[in-house]
Amino acid sequence: MILGWLLIAILILPVFTLLETMLWWAFWSIESHQINPNPPQTWHTTVIFLTGTSNYARSSLDPEQIRLLKRVQTILHPDFVVASPFPYTQFTAFRWKRFSPWFIWHSSPPLIVISLHNLWQTVLVLIAPRRYGQDIARCLINTLPPQSFARPRLIFICGSAGAALALGAAKHLHEVLHAEINIIAYGGFFHGYGLQHIQQFFSLEGDNDMWISIADWFFNSRSRGQFKRISTGPHMHHGNKGYLGSHVFVEGKTAEDMTIESVEIACKELISQYPDFRIT
Repeated sequence: MILGWLLIAILILPVFTLLETMLWWAFWSIESHQINPNPPQTWHTTVIFLTGTSNYARSSLDPEQIRLLKRVQTILHPDFVVASPFPYTQFTAFRWKRFSPWFIWHSSPPLIVISLHNLWQTVLVLIAPRRYGQDIARCLINTLPPQSFARPRLIFICGSAGAALALGAAKHLHEVLHAEINIIAYGGFFHGYGLQHIQQFFSLEGDNDMWISIADWFFNSRSRGQFKRISTGPHMHHGNKGYLGSHVFVEGKTAEDMTIESVEIACKELISQYPDFRIT
């Protein structure tokens, strides 16, 4: 009996989370057409935080994500920072929290649901690159002040499926903004669509991250010229040993500390490509 229910759950969960993801996409896609212009601001370099959205009702970043982003800001000195969860709208998160069944039992979805949400976002970029990528790009453009330079610079700090979302949006961002696009991804899960529009891609990879191994096996997406791997240490993809986890590995360093160090390496290597950056 228990085995039967388990098999039913295994069969139903992928379908249910796909339907969730499609409905969530419909919510933020419709809202992204209602443009609320940001105040004018002169900007050339923008840092955009774009992690895979595993909890569709989340309206703010986690404390460890905020710490990572603050460190990036002290190194890169961007003119503008996008520091909220995709799709960068409180209304979508509010609507989803009222709709989502996961909040009946817990404050966030279970790990298997989190993984499936991220997987379906990557799959959507693969099977509907034009439509899904344009919708992602429109959300991103809506968060930015009016364009100040002919060729602005966008730097994405991505986690998990956020790398796939950034790549999916890259073609449209390049066409609309004529932007130079760079990506620093920790635990990035993606298939390579859009890499031709990226200046530099730094993939920060944990030695025990099985999702990176899966992406390598399925997509072979980490073999392009502008692509650079950086080992973060013995990270897993999720949990305390995940990239922003609290587990202490070596010399008193937490998983989060080691990821931030790897992000700093990537930032400084990126700086070396652009003489107008200031190193701190």
